[in-house]
Amino acid sequence: MTTRRTFRSEMNWLHTWFGISLGTLLFMIFWMGTLSVFDKELDRWMQPETRLAPAEIALDADDVLERIRAANPDAAISSLLIYLPRERKRFFEVIAELADGTYYRDRLHPATGESLGPELTGAASGFIYPMHYRLLIPGGLGYWLVAFATLFMMVLVVTGVVIHRKIFKDFFTFRPKKSIGRSSLDLHNVTGTVFLPFHFVICLSGLAIFAGFYASLPFALLNAAKPDNEAVKLIYSADDYAYYQRPAAGEAAEMLPLVPIVERAEAIWTERYGQAAAADRIDVHRFGDRHAYVEVRRHFPGNRAEAHRDSVNFDGSTGVILQDFQATPVRQVRTWLEGFHQAQFDHWPLLWLYFIAGIAGCLLIATGFIYWLRSRRRRSVARQPVHLRLVEAMSAGSTSGVIVTTLGYLLVNRLLDGQTEALGLDRDSLEVRSFFVLWLLTFLHAVVRGERAWMEQSWAIAGLALAAATGNWITTGAYPLRTAAEGLWAVFGVDLVLLISCVIAGCAAWRLRGYGSIEAIDAANDRQRDIAAGEVVSGTK
Repeated sequence: MTTRRTFRSEMNWLHTWFGISLGTLLFMIFWMGTLSVFDKELDRWMQPETRLAPAEIALDADDVLERIRAANPDAAISSLLIYLPRERKRFFEVIAELADGTYYRDRLHPATGESLGPELTGAASGFIYPMHYRLLIPGGLGYWLVAFATLFMMVLVVTGVVIHRKIFKDFFTFRPKKSIGRSSLDLHNVTGTVFLPFHFVICLSGLAIFAGFYASLPFALLNAAKPDNEAVKLIYSADDYAYYQRPAAGEAAEMLPLVPIVERAEAIWTERYGQAAAADRIDVHRFGDRHAYVEVRRHFPGNRAEAHRDSVNFDGSTGVILQDFQATPVRQVRTWLEGFHQAQFDHWPLLWLYFIAGIAGCLLIATGFIYWLRSRRRRSVARQPVHLRLVEAMSAGSTSGVIVTTLGYLLVNRLLDGQTEALGLDRDSLEVRSFFVLWLLTFLHAVVRGERAWMEQSWAIAGLALAAATGNWITTGAYPLRTAAEGLWAVFGVDLVLLISCVIAGCAAWRLRGYGSIEAIDAANDRQRDIAAGEVVSGTK
């Protein structure tokens, strides 16, 4: 007799096995993406020299240029890049290519012009954020793995809606005092339904950001990526991207001051959009040449989810506008998706909502693992199949394990001092290596400890979160009350989240203390049924 498989059962199979197969990768992507919402705040926590209190910006672009010249009196500048200070990144960042082929990099205090020193650690912007979208894998493989996982995350969202018969009831149902399997399923359903629109659109927008990269592969494979190919023109059209360049003239010319050029660009954007606009970065190409040109790029609107990177290119010696780039309507749709995904705006309540939604996505994946493993283990009390132990180790190592690893990364950052070097590695490399070594150890721990790894790693999360906050206090003297009093809200926020995480992880570890004990759970369930049936009197059956 054959069993008739319905559409819902097919979707259930798809949801289950795609979730188990890709959940380990998806959790890493979601977790690192969630932390990247506050990447600049994490940077300030991990780079104490950048913990600048709010101050008036006294320097301008020409002052910065003079300081670069003073620092390199014997070398001419070939090109120059200046990132202007903003609320979430309060210093000038400069990169200058010198005539001798070397590069000069520095970070300058916005009020005094004092150098903040070299960037000794990649922190969040240089490690956590790239880990989110390319997994730090060389070449394009990382991008493709993330795209593959993101695409099937959208499939999981859709199939999750299909298989739930009572999706509106699941919206309100969470029973934390029930068994771990039941409460995990409830939490899985709640986080999936409440944040369903966010999960779908965040995945869609993530794919949209690298649409051109993904679309280029088929054309490359078919040898069709040529200038006359209409599809490639559509993807890489100069009318859709702010690409401008012209060759050097080979003749020296006096450069105009940068400040009036920036002000002209800001005036153009203010008139165009009907609201005050500000520049984000200044690129000077062919510095000192007659064909030098200055590109001024627009800053993200502070409270809007869009990323219209409008730019204006000026002739460096005459000030004539060479190109005024404005996104086409198609490009504006895509840049809205980019802005929605990248969350680079300065709207704090919205940023916290992003962070909470990202944590909900992580819970969605982790509780899906716990429920699936709990239901399979009940069927295999007598023996533990190898595939079940493997999935248990992979799921624990890639969920609680990656949180342990991230907190360890923060703690190592606080323990390493200055330009620390060891084993032939600089400080940044030591921090990154410690991350991957610790991550490997969490997988090995999960293999050895099995189902108890969830509880033990939750205790490790609680301990490391407290240690990271304490380590920040000891090494920098910055404790929450002091940072709040000095207006260092980024540092205060990171420490506060660490302390809250310590409490939540401790509660989770306490809740998971009986996880995996099938006999104890079954006995408790039987006892509850007996009590309900009136068969237990005064604690005895």
